[in-house]
Amino acid sequence: MKIIRKIILALGVLVVLVCAGLIGTMLWGKYSDGTDYADMESYFSLTEADETAIILDNTVMSDKALLRDGSYYFSLNTIQTYFHNRFYYSELSREIRYTDAQMVVAAALDGTTYSVTTAGETTEYDFDCVIAFERDGESYINADFVFRYVAYQYEAYTDPNRIVVNPVSGEFLLADVKKNTAVRWRAGIKSDILKDVGKGESVIVLDAESISGWTKVATQDGCIGYIKNKCIGASYTSMYDGEFSYTEPEYTSVEMDAPVRLGFQAVYTYAANDNLTSLANVASTMNVVSPTWFTITADYELISLASVSYVEQAHALGLQVWGLLEDITYDVDIYYVLADCDKRTELVNFLIDEALRVGMDGINIDLESVREDDGPHFIQFLRELSVRCREEGLILSVDNYPPNSGNSYNDYKEQGTVADYVILMGYDEHWGGSGEAGSTASQSFVEDSLDSLMTMVDASKIVLAVPFYTRLWVTQDGVTTDSAVHMTDIDYWVNYYGMEVVWDDDAGQNYAEASSQDVLYQMWIEDTLSLSGKLQAAKERNVAGVAAWRLGYEDSTAWNVIGGYFQ
Repeated sequence: MKIIRKIILALGVLVVLVCAGLIGTMLWGKYSDGTDYADMESYFSLTEADETAIILDNTVMSDKALLRDGSYYFSLNTIQTYFHNRFYYSELSREIRYTDAQMVVAAALDGTTYSVTTAGETTEYDFDCVIAFERDGESYINADFVFRYVAYQYEAYTDPNRIVVNPVSGEFLLADVKKNTAVRWRAGIKSDILKDVGKGESVIVLDAESISGWTKVATQDGCIGYIKNKCIGASYTSMYDGEFSYTEPEYTSVEMDAPVRLGFQAVYTYAANDNLTSLANVASTMNVVSPTWFTITADYELISLASVSYVEQAHALGLQVWGLLEDITYDVDIYYVLADCDKRTELVNFLIDEALRVGMDGINIDLESVREDDGPHFIQFLRELSVRCREEGLILSVDNYPPNSGNSYNDYKEQGTVADYVILMGYDEHWGGSGEAGSTASQSFVEDSLDSLMTMVDASKIVLAVPFYTRLWVTQDGVTTDSAVHMTDIDYWVNYYGMEVVWDDDAGQNYAEASSQDVLYQMWIEDTLSLSGKLQAAKERNVAGVAAWRLGYEDSTAWNVIGGYFQ
């Protein structure tokens, strides 16, 4: 019996030891630190051999750089989104450009030279590798070239390929590692290890105590993860200490010493220049005239109707002259003018040469056929034109329809930076051929348009353009047609159709209506009452002034009203 008891006791001890071992193993597996390492290719989401992860401001970006012949390249989209929006690419000319307030830097794709044009002089420079190339419809620009003009610096690492990008100056938090430990992908001892860090190494502190017991950190080589609080010391401030020799010049502006009171003059023949005096006599408070002098034909010929004697006459009348470029007279595909670097430069030079030849005070851009695909090239045209205008002391103004969800490509914010004045065409709320009767420029439409533009452009640069016309709408058999009616002719048509006129509070203008034999006639009247409401809204918002389309359409009192609000 004693032997049996000893055997049973021994078996019991063995069972206890086995259970204890199993429990210990389970506890060790549960509470001990994991030893698995992360697949770093997966961590950085790299799928191609030449893809390079971008760690920008201690964030792993979804965008990727490319490694080519030992150099790193950013996509244009990455550059414009995160570094600087003034880098530009022309798919027609296969050329990249960077433009600031004083110079234009240009480089052809697959080339190793670039040019810098400033103050009318162009200088060629060599670069030690290909500056830019195109792949799968996307342009890529050398990182070293980009960071000549952007205040960032980078360090490159391999296994896997990645570049860590940080500002050249600024503060960040560091903490020293107190004991050998690991930076883990997620906050947890079982999470995969991104990198082992040793005692005395420093890590960048991103978020202390975001998860209990863990601090979010970045290693110097771009691993973003978590470290146990007990393994690092207190954080302290450090500074980036990169070198950056380029200083972006200020975008200076020419500002009139009085509110802008501009009248657009339609000049479609050279003889129409002779109408200035008679038009100016009616526009008694006007101080700027903008004649439609410049246009582009369907064959991309540049036409000028600019006149030295006109400018001399305008100056004698106390008027500035801002010659206007338009694209409405001819059916021109503006893309092939603006997206071609040579044609765009030719257009810029043409406008500047004509301005200097006749002694103009400024240039007005009224390109109304610009569409989404043209947008980047239109903005680049304004940048390059603004450089020349700034050099010559010419005022640059740009006409725009009100901002909406479909025309953000006009980049009103950039226009407000490079141009001296952004003119809001506060009309064509309902337009010719739209088939829907309504006001040309209701009070709420104008106010909403001003408020929208002011979120992107400083009020001191905004000029509100008002209409000296409206539309007569005719609806018959369910079909609505229209015709433009000048302010001077409104009374004639009201009397001709026997229209009843009532005040429309919602529109902020008089509304006229008549019907005859199942035909409905409607007109939202533009007169001194509606004009006063628009001018009051502009004045309350402290905008730079007012413009009007067009001279000759207005009645004799319109400019007196304008002068009363903008003296």
